[in-house]
Formats: sequence, C-alpha cells, structure tokens
Amino acid sequence: MKYIYTFSFFFLFACTYPDIDSVPKFKILQIRSDEYIDLCKFSNLDDRPKYLECLSSYIDTNPDFTKLNLSEKESIELCKIINTDNIELISCLVSIYQVQDY
Repeated sequence: MKYIYTFSFFFLFACTYPDIDSVPKFKILQIRSDEYIDLCKFSNLDDRPKYLECLSSYIDTNPDFTKLNLSEKESIELCKIINTDNIELISCLVSIYQVQDY
C-alpha cells in the first residue's frame, strides 16, 4: 500500500510540472557589458584569440579597458580587430595607455 501512495504522490506532482513548451525563448536577450565579458571569458577559456574575437563582436567603440583586464599586447590586438579606420585605431590605442598608465 505504501508503494501505491508513493506512486500516486509522484504521479500527481509530475502532472503539474510545466511543459517544455512554456520555456521562454531567449533570442532577444539584453545583457550588460560585464555579463558579456564573463560570457566570452567562460566560453573561450583556453583560446585568447577567440576571446578577443568574441569581445570584438560586442564592442563597437573604444572598450573600457579597466573592466577587461587585458595585457598590453591583447589590448592592442583588440583595438586592431575593432577599428578599421586609422583615426579610431589611434584613439583606441591612446585610451589603452590612459587607463593603464604606461
């Protein structure tokens, strides 16, 4: 009798579990910049060039190098990936050295 009660208990509560179709679609997801940095960091732990590519897909203008914690070489590479115009590239490089106090 104990098994019948246990089975009926699990059966009743299993029927109230929400359907898989009720899960929201996350196609349009607004995330903050620090969340995006963490997403790139965790998805590309071993490969730094892929990490920089991931960051470049999110960053449109000069990045905030205080949040990124990149080396000087990686910061320069990121500036080169992001900026195709020479003037923008120079302003990005200047922002590296202003933030990091080189």
